[in-house]
Amino acid sequence: MASPEYRNESGIQNINSTVSGAQAVGTGAVASVGTPPEANALAEAVGVLLRQLPALGLDTETAEDAEAHLEDLHAEATAAEPSPGRVRRALSGLKGVLAGVAAAAGALTAVEKAAEPLLRLLG
Repeated sequence: MASPEYRNESGIQNINSTVSGAQAVGTGAVASVGTPPEANALAEAVGVLLRQLPALGLDTETAEDAEAHLEDLHAEATAAEPSPGRVRRALSGLKGVLAGVAAAAGALTAVEKAAEPLLRLLG
């Protein structure tokens, strides 16, 4: 059996072995397996507020708008590659819809605080 030929080349060399898991190489490279904890926290906070919506006594249009923004936030929090712009727009829209709704203040603050680490992670 002939021995394998080895050359000195830049980059990652994988000779006769299996590579599995996340791989990232180079400046600014990011590799991720699964959903980051920051996204999980946002999805959880969004779920709490979604469950509270019916008890807030909102008019139908306001409730539908809030639900749409929450669904957008949840979609981004669970996306393979969340968009920071979409997260910010959905969060801004949600804050606008629920501004002045005292009963939603605590849950809205929780969603905002949960979004901050994810937005920092996304840059």
